[in-house]
Amino acid sequence: EWSKSSRVKIRRIFLPDVALKDEVLETLLQQIEEADVSVEYLSAGEHMTDGALQISCLHPYAKKVPEDRNDASLVLRLSQGDFQMLLTGDLEKSGEDWLVEQARPAVEQPQPAAQNPLRCTILDAGHHGASNATGEALLDLAQPELVLISCGKNNRYGHPAPETLKRLEERGIRWYSTAEVGAIQVQVGKKKVKIKTSTSFSK
Repeated sequence: EWSKSSRVKIRRIFLPDVALKDEVLETLLQQIEEADVSVEYLSAGEHMTDGALQISCLHPYAKKVPEDRNDASLVLRLSQGDFQMLLTGDLEKSGEDWLVEQARPAVEQPQPAAQNPLRCTILDAGHHGASNATGEALLDLAQPELVLISCGKNNRYGHPAPETLKRLEERGIRWYSTAEVGAIQVQVGKKKVKIKTSTSFSK
């Protein structure tokens, strides 16, 4: 609906290249066709470049048969200069465990900081900050300076979960939740990264 308005123009939609067919996906594909938006399917190992911005797909692996829609979530790593952001979507523990296992060989190299595919400046918490995502293993490899949590205010699931916040606090990782600060905008400059929230927009 937004793509038909002037507020948010959508040119392409990326979907996971998995063996997933359900009513929700079929409805989405129909809406995409009606909006005349192109679709591309991604799987782990694919890369895109737009100027200085590099986007790498880390999950899912090609033709994966997911247990549910969350297990099919795209995981994307955005890199620009010294800045990296890891977007984990609705991925839960089983998917995170797979990511960690894939990353370990690179991390064990002589220069792990340069090879670690999960290392990021900012991490987008998986599954809206639920307790079964953004686990210890992922946090210890990613070593984010900041975690962003997307969830609704007073949501019925109680996100972000106290267990997730505890893991962040134990590691001294700052975090913002959209439930508290509203929309979050990340502005990447040549020398610094600026975070704006709905609260700061209104000031």
